Amino acid sequence: MRRESADFEASNYGEAAAVDVYGTGLPPALSEEDQYFLWGTHGFEGNVIVAINARPNRWSRYCRTIVVAGYFGARYAMPYENHRPILVCHDLRVSLPLAWPRHKRYG
Repeated sequence: MRRESADFEASNYGEAAAVDVYGTGLPPALSEEDQYFLWGTHGFEGNVIVAINARPNRWSRYCRTIVVAGYFGARYAMPYENHRPILVCHDLRVSLPLAWPRHKRYG
């Protein structure tokens, strides 16, 4: 199944849950961490991925084109979660369903 909308991938389940709760109208978030990993890719192929709290050097291995769209943070966030990049990844080198099993993280 191919979907044309962007996938939202968060680096941890807290960020993914925030997208799911507060992102009215957005597709369900993806995360490789804990229970979110088990919910899979929701049918997304990974044509466009908005990666929240992502490391550009890590994502450059997976995406042919990366753009830093902005940064996020919050007044009461942990210091290591402030001023973190939001990346837009175009054209994955390997489709998301094929790559997904290799990225599982259990905390």
